[in-house]
Amino acid sequence: MAESGAVQAVRALEDEGTGWAFGIPGSHTLELYDALARSRLVKPVLVTHELGAAFMADAVSRTSGQVGVVSVVPGAGVTHCLSGVAEALMDNVPLVVLACAVRSDLRMAFQLHDVDQTSLLKALTKAVLRPMGPAEVYSCVRQAFALAREGCPGPVAVEIPAEFFLRAAEASAFVRAPAPPWLHGERVREAAKLLNESKRPVLYAGNGARGAGELLVELAERLQAPVATTIQGKGVFPETHPLWLWNVLGRAAPPFARRIADRGDCLLAIGCRFSEVGTGSYGFSPPANLIHVDIDPSVFNRNYPAVLSLEAEAGAFLRALLPLIETRRGGEALRSEIVEGKKSVRAEFLGGGGPGEVRPLAFFEALQDAAGPRAIYVTDSGQGTFLAMEHLRLEKSGCFIGPIDFSCMGYSVPAAIGAKLANPRRPVVAIAGDGALLMTGLELLTASA
Repeated sequence: MAESGAVQAVRALEDEGTGWAFGIPGSHTLELYDALARSRLVKPVLVTHELGAAFMADAVSRTSGQVGVVSVVPGAGVTHCLSGVAEALMDNVPLVVLACAVRSDLRMAFQLHDVDQTSLLKALTKAVLRPMGPAEVYSCVRQAFALAREGCPGPVAVEIPAEFFLRAAEASAFVRAPAPPWLHGERVREAAKLLNESKRPVLYAGNGARGAGELLVELAERLQAPVATTIQGKGVFPETHPLWLWNVLGRAAPPFARRIADRGDCLLAIGCRFSEVGTGSYGFSPPANLIHVDIDPSVFNRNYPAVLSLEAEAGAFLRALLPLIETRRGGEALRSEIVEGKKSVRAEFLGGGGPGEVRPLAFFEALQDAAGPRAIYVTDSGQGTFLAMEHLRLEKSGCFIGPIDFSCMGYSVPAAIGAKLANPRRPVVAIAGDGALLMTGLELLTASA
């Protein structure tokens, strides 16, 4: 059956289970928004600025099983959303950008909004797909979702010429993306041998290990190993567990955590890439026996050389590794050292305040007590992210989101809206600084609509 490109695009969103498309309509995308208005499954959410749209879509991806969607007009619509797209790229967040292009059937120069947006998008996405005709709109949009999820997640753009939304054609078939990489069994056995032979192994988990929390707990308990996480990986390992050490390693961690980590003779790093933010400006020296596991092989040996690198999804790797790990006894001294270290840090955090001063720890503990265990916390660029990281105690991933490696201001308010749409029964808390609030605070109008 012949369908317009606008109808095909919306049908693709519906088939992907998309709940919302964030953006601002314009003359080039009216047909697309007409098709969205007719959809029973996808709701168009109109924002005050396309940067807010990108942050809302980003939060949908980070806090749910959906991939967030941004729909923008050519030119300024694309450029306005690009900072949010860059945040998704650097934080490995799957995102689909429906980027309308100017008409391709006109042979006239200097069209309205006409800039080289393809080059701009290519620099900040995993891929830019462009259908060659209205018949390819459906398959291109579906392929964008597959690419956004595949391997190391990230944003993918579909650049659709405006006239394709009007023209009807028989939709071409969609071919699914390839399966995840094969797990090399010999390398898993090498990793198990290094861990079993180590005297003081340490585990370091990033956001790439989200969803593998139970497996991480089992591995830590078998090895009697302390577990640290990256900032974005906060919550992938339960932070009330006696083997949870801290968020981040290196000089950004408190002294007791540095002492414990520095004694380690083997570090297993899963789903992380040792970025500047996560290492305290590279203030971290891993042991010689560094085992690095990640879905993205391009991160290996970039900042720290690994004795063993494995390209694998975290859960698949851990399921293959666990049967090979010998169970250790003891560990009471390590657990006690972690407990006492955290007590000392807590006393330091609460001490030294003047009359009427509210210490950050007291604020975050009161906030967490009021919000409850199911709350989602959304931070912004700046000190608020680091304070929340240090003081909140979370039990699972997806409860703490913020702009980490791109550190784009203005994230928290729109991202909190996206998180709440995706999680209507959970409390969502935006922790925004005054500058960030001034940048995107008008999205409160979107929340009230």
